[in-house]
Amino acid sequence: MFFQMNDSQGGAGRNLPSPRSGLFGLSLPFRRSKAEAPAPATRLTVSQIKLETELCFQEIEGMQADRLRMRVRASQSVQDLWMLRSDIHQLLAQHFNQIEASHRINVLLPCFAGWIPDKQLLRI
Repeated sequence: MFFQMNDSQGGAGRNLPSPRSGLFGLSLPFRRSKAEAPAPATRLTVSQIKLETELCFQEIEGMQADRLRMRVRASQSVQDLWMLRSDIHQLLAQHFNQIEASHRINVLLPCFAGWIPDKQLLRI
């Protein structure tokens, strides 16, 4: 993995990486697995996603909307918020229509980027 330059090469016994191995002895080409990929820099925090989720039905009044607000605020993870989308969609469809409900849910999709696998981030 390392080779030693002798005095005739001007290295005075320094250990250098072998030309056949990559930096730090890793084989080239070095690829990061998808599981180790860093989170996107624009990933929202859980609190930000909660706020965006609640804002999508902020003008709706009533007990059903209030219960849903409490569930959004009490959620502990992004996955919990993701699972509330169908309840939010139902509430929006009852107060507006199916098209408006789908539009508002689809606007939330970028909030979940980096938290939910891309293959699940599908439009309604």
